[in-house]
Amino acid sequence: EKSLLEETVHNREKEETSIKKETEEKLRMELEAQHQASITQLKAVWSKEKETEVQQQVDSCVASTEAKWKHELEKREKTWLQRLKEASKEGKRQLTEAACQTDKFEVRVEDLDSRLRAQKQQVLLEADKEQRGAVEEARRHLQRELEEKHLEDMAKQVEGAVTRAYNRWIEDLPSLPEYQTLLQSEKEKWEELQERVTNQKVSQALREAEEVRSRSQQEDLRPGVQGVEELQMELAALRSQLEQLTREQAA
Repeated sequence: EKSLLEETVHNREKEETSIKKETEEKLRMELEAQHQASITQLKAVWSKEKETEVQQQVDSCVASTEAKWKHELEKREKTWLQRLKEASKEGKRQLTEAACQTDKFEVRVEDLDSRLRAQKQQVLLEADKEQRGAVEEARRHLQRELEEKHLEDMAKQVEGAVTRAYNRWIEDLPSLPEYQTLLQSEKEKWEELQERVTNQKVSQALREAEEVRSRSQQEDLRPGVQGVEELQMELAALRSQLEQLTREQAA
């Protein structure tokens, strides 16, 4: 009976080790399939001119995720080994107790096998739950990284396009018909304003000259050659100032 129990424990250990390897391989295949699906979706979304850049980003994210997953896989492998050792230790302990206490009660092979199967099933369920959680977390992490990178790249592209469009608009502005029309209209308004200002200044100068002449006549009631000459000189000076002002306004 003892040899049969030892063989049962040994077979259970081999079976659990085999199941562990199969589970790890299945997990790798699922992760690879998810990565390939993510890559396919990204290729469909991005334009051809960005395909190379996106591929590099995806490869980088996949490599980073795989590195993290390998680390997690190693941790879980250690956990598996530890649990298998504990299960084996428990089986041997029960085997020893059965051998030492045959007088008190009999441990049947079926009972031990049932307990080992229950322990194995519990370990597999926990490992499968942890592995599925790890795969899902890796997938979400990869998706977040790609979405954030996509939004960042799109913002940069929009900003660059707006800047280039604005620069082209500034360069092409002088040649636009609308700009030429507006410029001509503003020039005509300015010339009209300058003409009004010049006319106002000319009118003001003439009024001042007339006032000076009138005062001179009132102050000097006796006509004389000297008074007339002074008045003529003053009028000539005013005309000269008026002509100079007119030339300045025209320039």
